[in-house]
Amino acid sequence: MTDIFLGLASLAPVTLAGCLLLLTLDHDGLLRPTERVALGYGIGSGLLAWEMLVFQVFGFSFTVIGLLAPLLGVSALAFLFARRCQPQERRSESRFVFTSVPFQRLEWFLIAAIVAELSGAFFQAWLLPMEAYDAVANWGLKAKAIFLAGSIPESFLRNPDYQVFHPDYPLLVPLLESHVYRFVGDLREASAKVVFPLFLAGCVVVLFAALRRAGQTRRSCLLFSFLLVSIPYFSKQATNGYADVVVSFYFGAASLYLYLWQTTGRRLFLAVSALLTGCAALTKNEGIVLVGIHLIWLAAALLSHSGIGFRSRFVRFGVYVCILAAVLVPWYLFKDSLGLRNDVINSEAVTAGLNWNRLSRVGPILYHLQTQVFGPKNWNLVWILLCVAVGLRRKVLLRSPAVFLLLATGLTLAAYMSLYLITPYDVTWHLRTSASRLLLHVLPQVVFLIGLAFGEAEKV
Repeated sequence: MTDIFLGLASLAPVTLAGCLLLLTLDHDGLLRPTERVALGYGIGSGLLAWEMLVFQVFGFSFTVIGLLAPLLGVSALAFLFARRCQPQERRSESRFVFTSVPFQRLEWFLIAAIVAELSGAFFQAWLLPMEAYDAVANWGLKAKAIFLAGSIPESFLRNPDYQVFHPDYPLLVPLLESHVYRFVGDLREASAKVVFPLFLAGCVVVLFAALRRAGQTRRSCLLFSFLLVSIPYFSKQATNGYADVVVSFYFGAASLYLYLWQTTGRRLFLAVSALLTGCAALTKNEGIVLVGIHLIWLAAALLSHSGIGFRSRFVRFGVYVCILAAVLVPWYLFKDSLGLRNDVINSEAVTAGLNWNRLSRVGPILYHLQTQVFGPKNWNLVWILLCVAVGLRRKVLLRSPAVFLLLATGLTLAAYMSLYLITPYDVTWHLRTSASRLLLHVLPQVVFLIGLAFGEAEKV
């Protein structure tokens, strides 16, 4: 158990930096403490990876003090400056007072069930070694090399003898794992694996907060939060060292806060969505899909909102793009210097994929998708519930801003599945080894939509 506590201790300063940034942005005190901590962990992890990439570009080595001191110092100064600039009367108005309603027995049961599921994920992450392919050969090995080198070893990433799939994958997860190793002072895999169940817990907290803001009762929010964390395949992927649960957090939270911005108009939610979207692209290449879809979503939402002037629309879209650019530029500068390219999406693969014969792959793709939809062993009934929700609750999901979230989820899945039309690998093997993990990326959004459709609305 010492490994778990060491892992948590190493990530506490990172979370604190993220929380300070959120407090800087949250002038009106919109975020609740638990929600702020969950988002702070995700955003703080992205800030740490971003800082390490900047250090790499300028040739600085990685040390615990050298990384955490600027991260915490700049975050604290930004928070103090923003607090000083905020008028005292506005500061007092921004404190929300929540009525204390006692928890009912069912709510206590759901809380206990959620805690049990999360505790099980932490225990399995601590107990089981890293043994899955990507966890060892991709994320894990890179993290160990970064820790031992004290920086990102460029010669190692260029080494032709180091053969892995997708050699150009972003480095947020290896950088975060290497930070844990450096903080602990040893290659403790069990401590580094704490990273993943923490993102699982973050998904649960963000889903609960988003459903609450969407007008659902506390009991309903707890029920659908339990539905998410109890999905066997989701909790399993939070224990084996794969990066997909990290992407699920960034994908889900970024989409949900963009939805909340659309329904409330709060600029904080737009800024949080932009930060999280950028972090998704720092985690896996699939994050670029989210970047494109969110830009389309934002543009469509701004154009459809008649109450916003052209200048305001342009400013909001421009701020979103600028935040994305600020997050992603260090990684793409570094990636360009390495000269790495993707083994699936490249000019040769795309050219070969522009062939009518590739349409024969549609059959295997659809077959694999239906095995997931009707696969309660891994997914419970979540995909069936989504289909039922769209069919029976059209007024809720198709005639409200939720349709943007639904379309974004569908576009993400369509973009993912289209990659299997051009993959140079055997399509059946590629589907079997990766497609189910890609579905995880939209799981929080799917459960949120199910909650909107079948949840219990708060009585006004």
